[in-house]
Amino acid sequence: MRKKNLCMAWILKLLENV
Repeated sequence: MRKKNLCMAWILKLLENV
């Protein structure tokens, strides 16, 4: 399942964007 990795990457990207 790569969904967890995608979610983690998304959160990290969001945090970096803020």
